[in-house]
Amino acid sequence: MATWSFILSLIYGMVFMTLYSWVAFTLWIRRNQLKSSFYRLFLVGFVMGRGNIYRGLTPFLVAITVLDIIFNVSSYRKMKEMRRLGLRVPERSLLNQPEANFQLIAILSEGNHIALHYQLHGSEENDIIYWMREEGCQVAHDGKSVNLNGTASEIFFEDFKCILKFQKSSNLHEFFISGRAIPDEHVSQEFLASTGAILKNSGRILKSSEFSIDASMQNLILEFLPYFDPQVLKKVDLEHQKVLQMNEIVELEQWKNLECVLLENVVINPGIEHFLHLNRAFLHFDRISGEELKRVKETLISTPSMTEFYIAYQNPEATYEFGSLVGDPVIFEREEEKRWFFNIPGENDKLLFVFNDQDHDMFFEKKLKIEISEDVELYDRIIMSRLLIE
Repeated sequence: MATWSFILSLIYGMVFMTLYSWVAFTLWIRRNQLKSSFYRLFLVGFVMGRGNIYRGLTPFLVAITVLDIIFNVSSYRKMKEMRRLGLRVPERSLLNQPEANFQLIAILSEGNHIALHYQLHGSEENDIIYWMREEGCQVAHDGKSVNLNGTASEIFFEDFKCILKFQKSSNLHEFFISGRAIPDEHVSQEFLASTGAILKNSGRILKSSEFSIDASMQNLILEFLPYFDPQVLKKVDLEHQKVLQMNEIVELEQWKNLECVLLENVVINPGIEHFLHLNRAFLHFDRISGEELKRVKETLISTPSMTEFYIAYQNPEATYEFGSLVGDPVIFEREEEKRWFFNIPGENDKLLFVFNDQDHDMFFEKKLKIEISEDVELYDRIIMSRLLIE
């Protein structure tokens, strides 16, 4: 019995060492092609036996390396068999590639490093930091690091290509990119443009429900937004420090299918009609007309899926134009708040509540009457005759 146990152990050991040696040898002969720091970190940890780095990597970074090698072999065999049978051979890169299954990708470029914040399905959020060093780039992950030749941008761009290669069909929850923390605006714009070019050239259409970008130029946003699946993308958050043109953005199919938009700073109003398909919106316009504000009110009343709109604007006369079109508001003496209440046909327990403070913004919200505590009391006791019924 002991002899059989020894023989089985010997067989297991030989099989393990054979596989280990095969993977190590394959990685080693491909070392000059392994540009991605994902692969390089694995190479250092696996081939050189530095298990402290190997174990510190997320399972994805390790798995894609091994799977890529294995599937390259199986793909080659599959292609030979397909050619033998006279069948059309698809692109080799599309055969049997593993799925990364990212849920979150957030890219932040700062003065001395690039941070890749990510989350894989079923895992906790984590970071890979690409530090700029005089001797090259130091890539840090989960308390471990490795020094690589090349700039932080070069190493990150190779990793981003790797991410896009393996993020094939699964849906992201959010994709975010920002270069705001880079002191040199030209360098910031160049980083965003280069990252966008990689997405464009990858041939991938990202399936993400949310997209956020910190960019003050329309052309930089257009480097990314057209390459998101319009059937999946539901929310866009544009963070920008300068007045933004968006006349081309609102014509995209991705924009027309959105449900929620956040404009963190002033944009040149391309026309309120480009926002009335949304369920929720947080907008900052340079100017708006009273007629456009009225259209928002009418659309909210007639569209059950729409819930709330916040619109800030820089021309206070729009508030008075709106009042002249829909009727006088209820004015509260404190801080000169203006409030309108509109009935919603078929919704006896709800009102459209419109709130204006200091004449430079307007908030539209559908609310239950019982939720409008002070306003409903005034509605019942004082302003019954002034309630606008349409």
